[in-house]
Amino acid sequence: WLNRTAYITVNPSTGTPTQLILNAMYNYMPDQYPTTTWTAARNGVGNDYSSTTNYIYSVYFTGTSSNTYLAMMRPYVTWDTSSIPDTATITAVKVTLYGYGRDSLGTPDASIIDCFPANPVSGTKTDYSKTTFTRQAADIPYSSFSTSGMNNWTLTNFTGINKAGYTTYMFDTSRGVDNLPPTWAASSQGGFLY
Repeated sequence: WLNRTAYITVNPSTGTPTQLILNAMYNYMPDQYPTTTWTAARNGVGNDYSSTTNYIYSVYFTGTSSNTYLAMMRPYVTWDTSSIPDTATITAVKVTLYGYGRDSLGTPDASIIDCFPANPVSGTKTDYSKTTFTRQAADIPYSSFSTSGMNNWTLTNFTGINKAGYTTYMFDTSRGVDNLPPTWAASSQGGFLY
């Protein structure tokens, strides 16, 4: 849990700016498989999932037949942000995930995007499709992604932060977000392990 952290700087209506350090309270990994095309995998509703406290993957897997994809995974992480005072102004947000690995097919960048799960603390497989693919921060370039340390996104959009409850973000590859399939190679994968 300590490897999935949100740092939120707030200016209360009176007083000194404060930084809240929030550890993830829920991790969920919906995915889409089996499928035959990139488009079907990316735009699928979601047909499988796992609720996990261990590793999460934002990744795509190719099949053995030309231009087929076995699966695509888009995990999300939820934080309890109800400790942010209603009157506070959010001035900075950094989301940090510890990186454990990366896969090179298409050398995607690591993206953080919006997410609207049916229930932020009790996922369902169709949460896979609960995004508009709107980036919440600049991507982390593939070459800069740490596989043995923290990866930081400095958010540019604070509208998804819920001061009265839970805040959820989804993690995807830049290729998934931009709907740009990689040059296909059999039995390969591209993406990230957190």
